[in-house]
Parts: sequence; structure tokens; C-alpha cells
Amino acid sequence: MSFDELLFYSSYFNKYIRWRFSYGRMVKPDRIKRLEIPTLNIDINFPQISDYLPTPSNMNTHINNSEYIYLPINEIFDIRKGDGDYIENFKNGNTPLISAKGVNNGIIGYVDRDPLFQAPSITLDRVSGNSFVQLEDFLTVPDDIFILKSKEDVDLSVLFYMASCLRFYKWQFSFYRKVTIPMINNFEIMWPGKEGEIDFDAVKNIFDNNYGWSYLTLGAEIGH
Repeated sequence: MSFDELLFYSSYFNKYIRWRFSYGRMVKPDRIKRLEIPTLNIDINFPQISDYLPTPSNMNTHINNSEYIYLPINEIFDIRKGDGDYIENFKNGNTPLISAKGVNNGIIGYVDRDPLFQAPSITLDRVSGNSFVQLEDFLTVPDDIFILKSKEDVDLSVLFYMASCLRFYKWQFSFYRKVTIPMINNFEIMWPGKEGEIDFDAVKNIFDNNYGWSYLTLGAEIGH
């Protein structure tokens, strides 16, 4: 079995099989051996995913050669509360409406109103701590969303780095302990860099060496 086929099957398990299992119903050999999955006895043209994956040497270079610093979020990003309306008060349109939703980049629908916030920005869900990078200008529902906008023009990788770091704090938040601006201001994020200066080239290298990054940035450039 080729490496690309293994990637296909692991993706299939993650998408279509994992919902069956939990702490109360763990994976066991007798449970999984009866599951039906697609066979590959037909001619399938697999994308050569492995050709797009970074080599270990490329992935490690920028990490091993970097020092790290800690900076509070509000030194790099302006933080404001979302502003808008609920989806039932809109008609269908083309502007993404962001809510406290953990999937589909937080987009609950597309509405017929001009956007209030410019992309690229980070949206942060107050209830669950979900963070997403928005690549299209957008609206939000009136509550439970914060917007983080970089104080200066930065590479898109910086926003994805920040959003990834914010997800490490998710465990702290729930409906009963929502994210607040003072909490965000107290978060110190670890960045590649030294003497108080972020090494933005190192941040960019982290994402340049991830599969799919070139396609994502291309989509951002053409507005999709």
C-alpha cells in the first residue's frame, strides 16, 4: 500500500469513522474489524499528496535555529468586540457572518449586508475559545465574538500562528467562563525571536513548510 493510500484511509477514518467512538465506547479490534470502508480495487487516480509534504530537514531548520520570546497579545494586535446582528434579521447575500461556531471558520451564513470588519483578521469565540483567520471581509453576530487585527501589516502566516496559539488556551473557557478582553491582554504568546523582537521570517518558514499552505495563500490573494 502506498503512502498516499495510507493518507487516504487515515483521512477517511477521521472524517467518517471517529464519531462512533468516545471515552465510554473506546476503539477495540472486534469493533473496528466489522466496519466497512471503501475498497481500492478500482482505478483511482490518487493525488500525489506526498509530493507536497515538506521534508524533515526543511521542517526542522527554522525551528532548531530559533530562539523564543514571550509577548502579550495586545502588543501586536488590536482587540475589539464583534458588532452586527443575528442571522434571522438578514436576507441571503455574499458577506460572511461569523458566530460562536466551532466549524466552517465560524461562518454561520452569508448575508445581504456590507461587511464591518476587514480581512485578514482573527475571530475569537468567547464561549469555547475557537479562533479562526478570516480571509474575506465579514460581519459578526452582536455577542460572543472578538476580533483581533494586527497593528501593522504582517504576513498571513503571523495570523495563523496567533490563531494556532490561541487554541492552546481553549481548555480554559466555557459558557460559564467566557473569554474577556482583560484575559486576552494577559495572554503571553511564545514567538520565534530574541531581545523583544519577533523573527517574522521564522514564523513564515513554519507555514511555508506545511502542506496546503501555498494553496491557502493563493486563495487569499484572489479573495476566496
